[in-house]
Amino acid sequence: MTVDLNEKLSGQCQRLFEDKQFIEDLKSENFEFGIFEPIDFCGYGLLKVIGVDKYAISAPMVLSEEMAYAIGLPGRQVGFPMTQDYHPEMTFVEQKK
Repeated sequence: MTVDLNEKLSGQCQRLFEDKQFIEDLKSENFEFGIFEPIDFCGYGLLKVIGVDKYAISAPMVLSEEMAYAIGLPGRQVGFPMTQDYHPEMTFVEQKK
């Protein structure tokens, strides 16, 4: 499943960057700031291609420790478990609160 997902995401990025007219249209807007989700693997590259060097990521979920590390943030400061954390002393319901 992961291999299939990666192939689909790579294909999506490839189609995006091959659309030269779309890229030129974005460049002509002279954006100064961009916002994208960290799961959008094309986002970083797209902003670079159109010349946007100021950006923020927006995630509609709790930022995982792995994602924070990947984007250069220090360890998280939250005091509650996240879905990928392992807490055998807690019940399923306790972990979801």
